[in-house]
Amino acid sequence: MFIVGKVLAALLLPPGIFIVLALISAVLAIKGKKRISALIAAANALLIYALSTGIVSSLLISPLEDRYPPIGAIADARAIVVLGGGLNDSSPERGGSGSLTPVSSMRAAYGFELARTCSLPLLFSGGAAYDSPRGGSEAEAAGRLWRSFGVPAERIMMETESKDTRGNALSVASVAGKGPFVLVTSAFHMPRAVLSFRKAGVEVIPAPTDYRAKRSPITFTDFLPDAWKLECSRMALHEYAGILYYILT
Repeated sequence: MFIVGKVLAALLLPPGIFIVLALISAVLAIKGKKRISALIAAANALLIYALSTGIVSSLLISPLEDRYPPIGAIADARAIVVLGGGLNDSSPERGGSGSLTPVSSMRAAYGFELARTCSLPLLFSGGAAYDSPRGGSEAEAAGRLWRSFGVPAERIMMETESKDTRGNALSVASVAGKGPFVLVTSAFHMPRAVLSFRKAGVEVIPAPTDYRAKRSPITFTDFLPDAWKLECSRMALHEYAGILYYILT
């Protein structure tokens, strides 16, 4: 089911949906249905443009990021749980060992920052990438990073089996109990993460980081297509789809 979900997401979310629509348009054109082919091609171009602008990407991702405010005072938490967001399974600068992607690194860095202020243990939740043949896990890479920051090994816990957010919640409950935990993840991912942990019976205190929506005044650049904004739109759509799936199941 995990692989099926990955395939469906790849086809139905950007950029896969653009390829699917382009192929449908091409097939219709070959069959002589040029009018509807042109309409689909035009709609596809408009969709690509809209999702690539700062205006649309911010409209999509802001409600997710604003669902939970930045964390205030930390009280009664047992640990800081940081969720993984991707692994580079072979990093030359690390001698070929795994390292965290930028998203995971930002989450790990924020977790470390919080841990310095409250002296709580750190728990990183994230297994090996599903498409990685080299093994190793996000949690192990995070552990190496935290130790390089000077965090004592006895304050670091690692959950190395989970592959998605639901797995994070279930595995953290198995490894560390029901909390309460400070939960660190990207702001756009926090609503789905909180939903998953609460459905698993784990009490969490949201600590969002890695904000993406633009919060400064609109300028003409917000109407220009940009690959980074397209990625923000894709992440937002992925989260909405994931939230709906978790609610229904």
